[in-house]
Amino acid sequence: MRAREDATVSSVNRRLAENCYDIMTVDEVAADVGIAKASQCKHFTSKEVLAGGLANFFRNELPQLEGFLGEQRPPDQPRSPPPRAAGLRSW
Repeated sequence: MRAREDATVSSVNRRLAENCYDIMTVDEVAADVGIAKASQCKHFTSKEVLAGGLANFFRNELPQLEGFLGEQRPPDQPRSPPPRAAGLRSW
């Protein structure tokens, strides 16, 4: 279940980065995740709820992101972002 939710959030993140909210569809997100639209709608009942899932991701991951962004490191010692936040660079 968690893997499907993570895949959904990643798809929404990518679709919003590439296009915009108005263009993104539930069908496209379901296809990205590899599930039927009906299955997608059991967990995310609308496009608004999909976007809310991304907002929840930001809220849950924000402490890790703040720690990552606030850390000072020499340029020759780069640090990778937290794993679940790596896809946010496209925004």
